[in-house]
Amino acid sequence: MKSFIKYFLIFLSALAATAAGTYIAITLVTSDSKEVVLPDLKGKNIIFVLETLTALDLNPKLYGTEYNKTCPRYHVLSQDPEPGMVIKKGRDVVLYISKGKKHINMPDLRYLFINDAKILIEKNEFKTGFISKAYSDNIAKDKIISQYPCAYTSQELDSKINLLISKGEKLEQYAMPDLYSIYLKDAKNIINNKNLNIASIESGNLITLPQNVIIKQTPAPGSIVTKETKISLIVNRKTQRQFLDPDAMESVVVITHSLEPGFLKKHVLITANLFGFELNLVDKYVAGAENIYALVPGGIKTEIKIYVDEELVKTQIINPWKTGTNAGETE
Repeated sequence: MKSFIKYFLIFLSALAATAAGTYIAITLVTSDSKEVVLPDLKGKNIIFVLETLTALDLNPKLYGTEYNKTCPRYHVLSQDPEPGMVIKKGRDVVLYISKGKKHINMPDLRYLFINDAKILIEKNEFKTGFISKAYSDNIAKDKIISQYPCAYTSQELDSKINLLISKGEKLEQYAMPDLYSIYLKDAKNIINNKNLNIASIESGNLITLPQNVIIKQTPAPGSIVTKETKISLIVNRKTQRQFLDPDAMESVVVITHSLEPGFLKKHVLITANLFGFELNLVDKYVAGAENIYALVPGGIKTEIKIYVDEELVKTQIINPWKTGTNAGETE
């Protein structure tokens, strides 16, 4: 038994000596080797790369730099030779370095309409960020009030631009008045006094109410309205589905008549029939070849008659109510 243990210990000693000799031999060969395996340098910081190549007795060569959206600034974009290649010591290793994301000056978007601003943002390779809205007395609705980052600052491409957009002037709000059974002219005055505007006037027919009074309105009485609210009125008239241009109620129609040349003065009488009442617009003696003018309210159906020396020479109907879009023409 003692002999077996003795021989076993001798075997272990020999094995250890062999292993140690092998390690020393490999170390000496490796240290004296003229070749190395090139590591993967891509994405590494340039300082780390320079230290690594110097330790491997290789020569780093900077070939060029370029912008890159994913590789950080001062990091290796690519290398030559490729990683894993066995190369001789002292050889050059060509490196391409990233300059990071490209920076350009932020465009000035202030006072542009939002759609135009978005086009300019995309053109400059930025992105639209958060959009907020606020009232402004000075900047029109849907125009840019301010931006962040500010105009002309240097920013990375693909950066987001946050925008503050104008909602326009903060409009005063009113309760829509009840115009039912009120004459159109009076209803127009009520609306004007509240800084509101009529968008359309249409005729309807309701036999229980007088002519030319309001029989329907939109929005309904009591609704919250502003000067931008479109107000529509239906006025009681014998003929339905006719339309009146709201601006015609504020206008006047000029009536003109020219006398034939002559030496004697002539008596000129111009009358207007409004709501069944006849008014004299002109009643005077006029020299020959003179032009006569008279003004008539544009929003009222009016029959004009022109007399010269008591003889009817012309009849003209001014009718602001027309079918379709011809409101305000004379007949």
